[in-house]
Amino acid sequence: MRPLLFFLRMFRPHWAWLAGGAAMAVVVLLGVVGLLSLSGWFLTATALAGLSMANPGAFDIYRPGAGVRFFALLRTGGRYGERLLTHEGTFRVLSDLRSWFFRRALPLSPARLQDLRAGDLLNRVVADIDALDTLYLRVLVPSAVACVAFLLLVLVLPWLIPEAAVAAALLMLLGGIALPWIAARAGMRTGRELAVLRAALRTEALDAGRGMAELLVYDRSGRRAAAFEALDATFLAQQARMSGLTGWLNAAVGLTGQAAVLLAFVFGAGMVQAATLSAPQLAFVMLGLMGLFEAVAPLPMAYQYLGQVRQAAERLLAVAERRPAVVDPVQPAPRPRDLHLRFEAVGFRYATDGPAVLQDIDLDLPPGRHVAVTGPSGAGKSTILNLALRFHLPQEGRITLGGVPLEALSEADLYDMVGSLSQSSEIFAATVRENLALGDPAADDAAMWAALEIAGLAEFVDRLPHTLDTFVGEHGQTLSGGEGRRLALARVVLRDPPILLLDEPLAGLDRETAATVRAALRQLAAGRTMVWVTHDLTALDDMDEVVHLQAGRVKERGSHAGLLAADGGYARSHRLMAAAATTAMAD
Repeated sequence: MRPLLFFLRMFRPHWAWLAGGAAMAVVVLLGVVGLLSLSGWFLTATALAGLSMANPGAFDIYRPGAGVRFFALLRTGGRYGERLLTHEGTFRVLSDLRSWFFRRALPLSPARLQDLRAGDLLNRVVADIDALDTLYLRVLVPSAVACVAFLLLVLVLPWLIPEAAVAAALLMLLGGIALPWIAARAGMRTGRELAVLRAALRTEALDAGRGMAELLVYDRSGRRAAAFEALDATFLAQQARMSGLTGWLNAAVGLTGQAAVLLAFVFGAGMVQAATLSAPQLAFVMLGLMGLFEAVAPLPMAYQYLGQVRQAAERLLAVAERRPAVVDPVQPAPRPRDLHLRFEAVGFRYATDGPAVLQDIDLDLPPGRHVAVTGPSGAGKSTILNLALRFHLPQEGRITLGGVPLEALSEADLYDMVGSLSQSSEIFAATVRENLALGDPAADDAAMWAALEIAGLAEFVDRLPHTLDTFVGEHGQTLSGGEGRRLALARVVLRDPPILLLDEPLAGLDRETAATVRAALRQLAAGRTMVWVTHDLTALDDMDEVVHLQAGRVKERGSHAGLLAADGGYARSHRLMAAAATTAMAD
């Protein structure tokens, strides 16, 4: 239960709303019990007064009638207040939970979140946090109301029908404690499985949606759909199992209430015959018991889903309790004036016992130097950029900026000096302007158009229906891959950083557009440090140095022309790429 107790502590800042909601739920209980019991007494007493011809006018119908109206209004007002306060408190708690989770998760990105698929992380942020509202709305509040109902039963019923009081109390304990315990035990495993399956379904659906183009191209959509249907069938089977358990538990808790009413009638009828209890009082007790047992009716189903809530809490803590790969120093070093970036004998592996990704990497990047990093997939090119961004720390060697180790700088200072374009730069469901503003929130329209011009996207945006204010859709779905790439590049340009780290900036562009963007970037990068990671070896003449990686090591380095003349692996890769480009143009 530790995960649930952990999250209960987050309820404290909103205790007034939550306690107020629980209090209004008790008011609703009082209104229901008062309305049922008084109505039963009133109707029975009225009927008996009507049958009695001795003095029918002596019966007072006004005060009981006023009481019935009072309890009816109390129940209605209490229900409104209960809904208002409990939902307001719940929304405030969920808001705090999401803020807390983001504060914990953001320092983990990307190093400590690489094992989570996007859909799984989204499910934790949305569904798992939403599941925690059950803890308050469906467990804590109904449990508190049931406790008040039990107190009312043991304090009032013994004065009217003592024999029925004991039996009703035992039946209420059965319905309010024993059955919820059985429900929690029986539903624990299935509830946990439902939480996992729900996350898996969301992940599969999100991944399939994002990769639909590739699935169709490689004719794998049918196989993916079959896997999704199998997972959905398993989920529906578990839901059916939980629904069956819910039906049996609802029937059982309903029977406890009906049994209490029946026993009250049996014992009360004898007292009516003995003239120690009036018929209206018997009706008062029987209908009052119905209202009291309504308080325990939600408990078995609430505790049945406690396993699902616990699983959601565990999944959130599994992420939130991870330690960041890199943390800001307590006393960061002053921001260096010299922006000379160096890799000195850097070695890196993603797992302590995993294979080496980079070995003995030396890079000298003074201000104004432009270096291209090339090599086959998996050679470690993108890892170099990740280390320069301090997503990870190298296990061997060191990386310095102006002579200061990167780990000694604050994250804010580092990211203010470095602009990065990764292979997976996100385009958000917003307008072109809002996506650009992530690079510089204070940028005006002129600066945005200038950035778009450099990225080769100004003409395209100018043709859009609302230009900068055009909505680009979820993940930029209204843009092509190349257009989305250039929008992300314009965002980097808008930041105007002294160090540029670009991972395949020309990916998805046709040759003419790529040449235009390359020329604009060359002009922009004048006087700035630039690291250009690329597979395209056909246009690197303007680079100061080309570093060719293979299996995490520097195999060749030098100028583009010099490496071609050396006729090593770089030259052979260049010839293959040039031949492929010629074939593509011929086709």
